[in-house]
Amino acid sequence: GALAAMLVVFALGSGRAAAQTITEIIDSTGDGAGNGLNGPIGIAVDTAGNVYVPGLNSHNAFKITPAGVKTEIIDATGDGGGNVLNGAFMIAVDPAGNGYVTGLNSNNAFKITTAGVVSEIIDATGDGAGNVLTSPYGVAVDAAFNVYLAGFNSNNAFKITPAGVITEIIDGADNGLNGTTGIAEDAAGNVYVTGTFSDNAFKITPAGVITEIIDATGDGAGNSLDGPNGITVDGAGKVYLTGEFSNNAFKISPACPWDLDNSGIVGATDLLSLLVTWGKCADCNDCPADFDGNCTVGATDLLALLVNWGPCP
Repeated sequence: GALAAMLVVFALGSGRAAAQTITEIIDSTGDGAGNGLNGPIGIAVDTAGNVYVPGLNSHNAFKITPAGVKTEIIDATGDGGGNVLNGAFMIAVDPAGNGYVTGLNSNNAFKITTAGVVSEIIDATGDGAGNVLTSPYGVAVDAAFNVYLAGFNSNNAFKITPAGVITEIIDGADNGLNGTTGIAEDAAGNVYVTGTFSDNAFKITPAGVITEIIDATGDGAGNSLDGPNGITVDGAGKVYLTGEFSNNAFKISPACPWDLDNSGIVGATDLLSLLVTWGKCADCNDCPADFDGNCTVGATDLLALLVNWGPCP
């Protein structure tokens, strides 16, 4: 009887979560062929499950396949044409599996194609029009293969198109941005950056409109923001950022969530988007038309959109 009871308890569980599997996918030996890894900070994963890890102090980056095959995809020689990589810091990957890594100390960034072709996409000269890039931190890439970089010491951020056109999208001198660290983009093409030393974050629209979305006062209810660093945005347009020195994190919801196409007007295209996604959300965290957050696009969401029809406040 006692044994049977023990088996029942074991079968039902003790109330603890099921054991998770933890696997080290790379260590200091790197690829095991003499290319070591030292000081990994950034990490990214692509749609095929490949993981990308740069080494800040080893000045390189690795790709680790789901099967565990490790390959050094870039080293200190950079593109091999004189443009070196020093201080591989952050990395991002585009929908096609191409990698983008920032050189914190070499003041540049590289693209590594799936075929292994390495090219420098920006250097310390920035956009070549006087807007320089110093100490690139964060990097992000959107579905259209545009790359976004945050310049920590140059207090700015750049957009690099697939054709190689470089544009400074925000600068500290005009916008009160100091110590640009995190950078992220949403599906509508808006870019978000954090200012670690200015204790704020900004939104930059595709048209170039810049808005401060949070400052040192945080939520305005006594929970302040100090040293914002990481930033990300979900499919519903909610922005999340961390306060490194205030030891907290914030969520910033859109002021006009019913404007699904970010046109500034709640109208027919937004209604169509809602109707197309009618029903239970496939992903509750990526369901912009689910205004009430119940994981279902339904009548209450439709009513909310209709009530707010017209220009956003």
